[in-house]
Amino acid sequence: MSLLLETLAAARRGQDELHERLTAVTRRLADEKGSFSDELVALQANLEAERARREEAEKLAADALAAVQQPRAIPSPARKLKDEIETVLASLLPRIDLQKDTLVFVSSELSDRTSLYRALAELNLGQERMPIRWKKVQGATGWWERHVSSGHDDAGRIYARLDSSTRRWQVLVSHKGDQSRDINWLVRQ
Repeated sequence: MSLLLETLAAARRGQDELHERLTAVTRRLADEKGSFSDELVALQANLEAERARREEAEKLAADALAAVQQPRAIPSPARKLKDEIETVLASLLPRIDLQKDTLVFVSSELSDRTSLYRALAELNLGQERMPIRWKKVQGATGWWERHVSSGHDDAGRIYARLDSSTRRWQVLVSHKGDQSRDINWLVRQ
């Protein structure tokens, strides 16, 4: 019996030791679980903050890409020059009405427009008669012509006719190479 009591006592001691170890392990796990839980919450908050930063960066990148790919509204130098010539003529030579594709020709083909501006000023300031150096266009009633420098030769042509109802000059500016076509157009006007 004493052996049985000793075995029983040893078993109780073993059970108590296991119980203490189990309690210690459970306490340690609970502490670690709390620590892991806190760490998990912190990681989730960091992850959400990083996701928000990434989304903002993606939006900024998309906006920047769209801005780069969007066609610009900045006018080309040729368009700006054409607009400037149109403004100058409307402001300083109000009795001049450009016909057909004159504005395109003047802005793109004439490297020096001094001779043209002088001829237009003569018309604008003149009253009923044509200034000197102008001659009648054969076959186109009421139209007059004169040579103007293109900036590199004297092949520019200016055609003008006074509109008696508005007292404004209808003007076509072109190149000598287009003279036949231009005169045919003048005749039909």
